[in-house]
Amino acid sequence: MNNKFLGLILGAGVAAMTSCGGNAGKNTAESTADSTNTADSVKEFTLNRGVNLDHWLSQRGEGVDIDPNYITKKDFETIKKLGFDFVRVPIEEQLMYNTDLTRRKIGFDLLDSAVKWSDETGLKMICDLHIIRSFHFNSENGEANTLFEKEEAQDNYVKVWMDIQDFLKNTPEDKVAYELLNEVTTPDPENWNKLIAKVHKAIRANEPTRKIIIGSKIAEALFENQEPIGNVITLVSNNVTFSFEVCGVLAPAVASNDANDNSVFVPRGFYAKKIMPSPAASAVLVQCVSQEKSVQVADNIKSFITE
Repeated sequence: MNNKFLGLILGAGVAAMTSCGGNAGKNTAESTADSTNTADSVKEFTLNRGVNLDHWLSQRGEGVDIDPNYITKKDFETIKKLGFDFVRVPIEEQLMYNTDLTRRKIGFDLLDSAVKWSDETGLKMICDLHIIRSFHFNSENGEANTLFEKEEAQDNYVKVWMDIQDFLKNTPEDKVAYELLNEVTTPDPENWNKLIAKVHKAIRANEPTRKIIIGSKIAEALFENQEPIGNVITLVSNNVTFSFEVCGVLAPAVASNDANDNSVFVPRGFYAKKIMPSPAASAVLVQCVSQEKSVQVADNIKSFITE
């Protein structure tokens, strides 16, 4: 699969940041009511264009604490004015928690501010557990990643998420989503899949319809060497089966040592209809080598655009 990975958002089913739920091409994340919810109680969670607020509550650098003025409500207002509809707020265990996993007030005060500012400016928010003490996506913890080697590290990871959930559980489900961990890499995808199952089950016990974002090795585990786009993922929840068509794949950057994922591949028709519905170009200017070739070139361009 050329090292591509699939990013999924899970509600009671899969939602569309990089996958389509239900009808192919639908760019909304909808959760489906289970036996404890009515259809009216499940809210839609839609994401279109967003901004990542890194180096605020994560990735501050060795020995550098949180700067409470690094991001302010004015930044949220600017983001909204620029036409974005959500923010992703990466948080780091070391900045949010002491070594005994008690909360650091400065971190949670600012996370609370992020929730309030998002709500006040009309932005959706993704709370992204970006870095934990036992795992750094670039292996920059100062020591080897141990998340998939030590049971204690996995237990601590689940405890951290249980506390984050306790802090955010009263936020509206149509405005706040959880991202379990950033850019997970492991030689065996099953390591991450097993850990996902553990933390997903723990979160679902209290919030059966909260939107959860899962990424990294999922595509490799689901499709191996097959092309994910166009394939269907089937999930079973509370004895109900939901099917979703994959309409996008994330690919890691390879031009430099930066491992951040900055490319999203989606079908051109889906992009034109759902992501950028307004015309991206009003005209295509082409200079042909001859008059005879111009008709053929025009036909080729029309065929490509309407394909």
